[in-house]
Amino acid sequence: MPDDRPALSTTQTVGATYAGVGFVFGVIAGIVTFIAAWAYCVMSYGFVLGLGLGWFPAAICAGIVGWATVFLWGIALLIILAIGGFLLISIANLHSNLVLHLALGAAIGWLVWWLSPAWLKGK
Repeated sequence: MPDDRPALSTTQTVGATYAGVGFVFGVIAGIVTFIAAWAYCVMSYGFVLGLGLGWFPAAICAGIVGWATVFLWGIALLIILAIGGFLLISIANLHSNLVLHLALGAAIGWLVWWLSPAWLKGK
């Protein structure tokens, strides 16, 4: 049978990719949130109540965080990068050679990526 489905437009492809990456981040964030919230319940309410009933609020919290991460991971990534940039700037004021080392490391990383074969880049 011939495939008569139309190809996806660029907008649809970008949207599907954004949601796909967001789904992966959402699952990871949900699992980490569940473990952290359950551990918090065990530490706060004791072993019996925290371990026995702590999974319920942990699951609710993990579901909300995971669902939100699927759609908002781009904004969260920008915020994390901005905070990391401010930290690097504040550390660079303490260590004058840090900026030089970061620039050299970035240049070497770009050179390795540029010289790597196409199959390694996923092309």
